[in-house]
Amino acid sequence: MNVYADLIDLIAPGVTPEQIINFKPSTEAQDRLSELLYKNRTTRLTAEEERELDRFRDVEHIIRMAKARARKYVEKR
Repeated sequence: MNVYADLIDLIAPGVTPEQIINFKPSTEAQDRLSELLYKNRTTRLTAEEERELDRFRDVEHIIRMAKARARKYVEKR
């Protein structure tokens, strides 16, 4: 359920640029993000939920940057 765990599982064994490009968080992580976004739109998040949503945003940014760099690497081959 932890998006950090998904990212660590991706990079720990070593990855190819193609694996980075094709990476998607687990269904569980995607579902949790959807819950947080829905709750954020319809009610208020708790302080812990706000921190959790911030962590999702941080990891999403890192993944986007990694995918962009991986695409450049693949194009240069």
